[in-house]
Amino acid sequence: SLGFENLENNYSYSYRENDIYYGASLVKAIDALYVYENMTPDLNLKNLVRGAITYSNNNSHIALVDRIGYSTLKQYGENLGMEHILNGSQYFSDTYYFNDTDVEDQMIILKKLWSLVNDLDNGEELKNYFINNFWDNLRFKNSPTHLYKNGLYGKYYHEIGIMLAD
Repeated sequence: SLGFENLENNYSYSYRENDIYYGASLVKAIDALYVYENMTPDLNLKNLVRGAITYSNNNSHIALVDRIGYSTLKQYGENLGMEHILNGSQYFSDTYYFNDTDVEDQMIILKKLWSLVNDLDNGEELKNYFINNFWDNLRFKNSPTHLYKNGLYGKYYHEIGIMLAD
């Protein structure tokens, strides 16, 4: 599946955007969005967000879901318009805190991320977690700056991001 949207001119392209796949670590992006939009991130929360986004640490994600509340985070995603949030088909570490996803849900996350980066006083801090991503497979010589998150689980591999380029 593939989805692309130019946020400056609204050109978009998608292919099999409603196909559902196990999203593995992509769900961690919603943790960061919720924390920065609805909480005052203290040092502990910032470290958990950094762990979940920058290093894709599953324990950080589980700790964030526990702290925010499963139903609260699920409702937040649904309020954004997501259809698949925290309803995974795979069981991990005694939780279903991971989810199945599609391109449409990931586009919702990226648009919300971009609005928070631009609208919040601490938006640059949030942006940096996604820019300085340890698992960034799109980083290459002279690559444009981009916000990035990936997910990998068995045969499933996903990448989402925002490219800051002409």
